[in-house]
Amino acid sequence: LRIRKWMYSGRAITAAEHGRFVRGLKKDEKNFYWLVTLRKDGHIGVIYLNKVDLQNKNAYLGLYANPDSGVKGRGSILMKCVLAAAFDMLRLHTVKLEVMEHNTRALEFYKKSGFTMEGRLKEFVLKNRRRYDVVVMGMFKKGKPG
Repeated sequence: LRIRKWMYSGRAITAAEHGRFVRGLKKDEKNFYWLVTLRKDGHIGVIYLNKVDLQNKNAYLGLYANPDSGVKGRGSILMKCVLAAAFDMLRLHTVKLEVMEHNTRALEFYKKSGFTMEGRLKEFVLKNRRRYDVVVMGMFKKGKPG
């Protein structure tokens, strides 16, 4: 529930749905997911790049910090990992992300991480019979305008 409240869909995902999603990752060439683990601390979260466009060198990124992990600064660790995957490994030019307007904690974290606001998708998500805007943020590879 702690994570689901920030997702576009608020419904619970069944074990069967999750299993189908994980099995489908083997064939997926546009979306990449990594489980981030620290040797002594276990799984701290998942990072991902979606809608990867290698021709235009862009993608959407995201991360989920394991709420049961006791590692301090795990969000920053996950962000460093996903940015390294995007800019160093895949050599992308820019990454984007979307965050619901009322997720102020995430908005501040992304700003602190170097993302800037690029736009707003008005009334983009319908959740609990209420419409929410989604903020689009982006970051360019270091040394590029952004």
